[in-house]
Amino acid sequence: MNTDQFDGHTPGPWTNEYDEELGEHTIESHDGMIAQRVLGVDADLIAAAPDLLAEVKRLRKRLEDCKRQIKETADLMRNRGEGLHATDLDEFLEWME
Repeated sequence: MNTDQFDGHTPGPWTNEYDEELGEHTIESHDGMIAQRVLGVDADLIAAAPDLLAEVKRLRKRLEDCKRQIKETADLMRNRGEGLHATDLDEFLEWME
């Protein structure tokens, strides 16, 4: 998933407001309405979208940091003559892709 497509979205938090009279949900932000007439089963998921996107970006950054550290460790092992262990790490990095 390319998260760049979401750049510029209305910032969170978004809230799920339920109108009992109309029996429908409206998703709102501090800037105004995001969506209306939302089904109850979807309303909480839509309202959580900004937080979910932020978490995906945070976890992707952490994953890239981990992969970088694993690669640096493999290179260090290779330089020490521990090629077999470095190869194991290389294979693990390939699996992570």
